[in-house]
Amino acid sequence: MKRKLLTALTCSTLLMGLAACGSNEKTTTESKPSEPSYKKEETKPKEKLAFKDMTTDQYLQNYYKIKDELAGQGIQVLPFNLELEESTKTHRFYYTKAEDTTSEAKWVSVNLRRDGKTIDSMLYNGAPDLNTVKAMIKATGVTWSDKLDKMVEGKESNKDSENIVVDGVRISIYGSPTDINVSIDAPPSI
Repeated sequence: MKRKLLTALTCSTLLMGLAACGSNEKTTTESKPSEPSYKKEETKPKEKLAFKDMTTDQYLQNYYKIKDELAGQGIQVLPFNLELEESTKTHRFYYTKAEDTTSEAKWVSVNLRRDGKTIDSMLYNGAPDLNTVKAMIKATGVTWSDKLDKMVEGKESNKDSENIVVDGVRISIYGSPTDINVSIDAPPSI
């Protein structure tokens, strides 16, 4: 008899437990519509910003790929190499050497972030070399457009200075037909 009583108590306890769990599920299910529902924000894939966190090695690789393509078409652009001028602590990709008096003065300086590898901005200064300027901008990875092409060639407006933001990269061109400055600023790093 003890066994029957123990079995009956165990079964009734299990049934009551199942009933209690079943009613909890129902109340939880029933109360959900009355509670505010919080949807997760749909996560869109982040746009990959051109030139964001690009190292000098990545940039030079892109630039030389473009330079090789242009060389195949018979178009010459300046050779870029990262150099540090010790006296001014200025990083440059290119500058006219003192011994090279046959060409007009041109230089391309590079501002690096604190890590010493990531490009923050670049500046082309000197005699207009549109092929080099175009290759320099394209190597940042921006989406090239007719508007950007016209801006670089100076056909878009009569202004002395032009600014445009493409894929998060700010490009400024100003100067005269004999001396131009092209500034390329990377998007801020977050």
